[in-house]
Amino acid sequence: VVDRGAVYTSGEGRLQAFDLNNGELIWRSARADGIPELQETPDTFFLQLGGFFFNTEKEIWEWQGDFGAMAVDRRSGETLWTWDDADDAITNLLVFSGRVWVADEDELLALDESNGKRVARVDHELESPPVIAALNDRGQILLVNASEACAIDPQTMEPLLRIKHRPP
Repeated sequence: VVDRGAVYTSGEGRLQAFDLNNGELIWRSARADGIPELQETPDTFFLQLGGFFFNTEKEIWEWQGDFGAMAVDRRSGETLWTWDDADDAITNLLVFSGRVWVADEDELLALDESNGKRVARVDHELESPPVIAALNDRGQILLVNASEACAIDPQTMEPLLRIKHRPP
C-alpha cells in the first residue's frame, strides 16, 4: 500500500512502514503469524493471521498459522487489538459497517472494528472450511469453498442460500 507519504509492506510476519521519499523504516509492527491479506480504513490496517497456503514441497494446499485477525495503527505501527480465536481455518477479511467479518471452519463472525471483540456469529453449515469471503451487490456475505457456497445477511445473520457446485 502506498499512501500518505509512506509505503506499507508485509513480510516475515510483520507489517512495516517506509518513508516514500527516502526509503527509511518508519515503524515495524509486532510479530504476527503470517499476514497474507490486509484491509485498511483511514487510521487502521486490519491483518489476516494464518491462512490457506500452497506447500510447494508436498504440492498441496494446507491450512497454516494461528488463525485470527489483528488491527494496527497506521501512524505508529502499534497493535490495537488481536483476535486469535478462529477455529482451524480463516477466510480473508471483509471490513465494512464498523465490523471486521471473517469465517472460520464453522462460523461467520463479526468483530467490532474498534476493539476486536466478537459481536455476532452464525454457523455457516458448509461441509469444509470456506477459503473466500466476499460481499455481493446485494450486501450479502458470500462464503465459498471448493465445492459449496453460501450467502448470509450481515444485518440479521440469517443464512439465505446454500449451493453445491463441481470443484474446479
